[in-house]
Amino acid sequence: MKTKLWMLGMAVAALTSCTQSEVVEIPESRVIGFDSHVDKTTRAMTPISGVGQADNDLRMFYVYGYENDSLYFNGTTVEYDGSKFTYSPHKQWKAAKNYHFAAYSDGNSICTNVVYNKITGGSQLVISDYTVGDNDLMAAIVDSIPINAGASNTPEHVDLTFEHMLCVITLSLTNGGTNYLQLGDITAKGVKTNTCIYTINNGAKTCNWSTGIPEENAYTFAGTGDNAYIEPAGRHVVSLFFIPQ
Repeated sequence: MKTKLWMLGMAVAALTSCTQSEVVEIPESRVIGFDSHVDKTTRAMTPISGVGQADNDLRMFYVYGYENDSLYFNGTTVEYDGSKFTYSPHKQWKAAKNYHFAAYSDGNSICTNVVYNKITGGSQLVISDYTVGDNDLMAAIVDSIPINAGASNTPEHVDLTFEHMLCVITLSLTNGGTNYLQLGDITAKGVKTNTCIYTINNGAKTCNWSTGIPEENAYTFAGTGDNAYIEPAGRHVVSLFFIPQ
């Protein structure tokens, strides 16, 4: 009798161990993954020309996401590992939940003041206190992704199409005189600055910058002059990232 009871105890322990293993493991099909590409139909001239490891490629972005009404991703860093974009720790799709996602990359760098919220019909990514420099600010936002009760429709990845939030102005300066001219930093007045509002509403995407009163003071594109000298009858060409007006 004692022998039979001991064997029964071993069977129960083995069953318990197997059950715990099944609960802890996350099926690969349930892990939320991200795939991305850069929208090349934009009119902006940009150093971000593709996806990969090259200096002029998209290599890192930051993801925000809602699971129902809870913020599920909050600026999570997603990085290219040589073959795919990945992050850690992984999160998974859950049955009978609704998801919203947005992401941005400031020339593969991070912005300091970013807020992501759900709105009626979609979601909205707001990047505040932004300063234009040498970086190409890009963002992606997707429509809601509903997961059914059986979680049988989980997508292989969230497809992020990054769009350019800035435009580019190219200036060609010609010296029509007989002396060398020194070029200083370029300034502009009356431009809208600071806040980018990127929205998806019922599938339609819009990007608007702050519509407040334009800056009265001169906005300086630091480093644009590079102390360049333009020789007589010479020409200097410079391209600047610029907030759409």
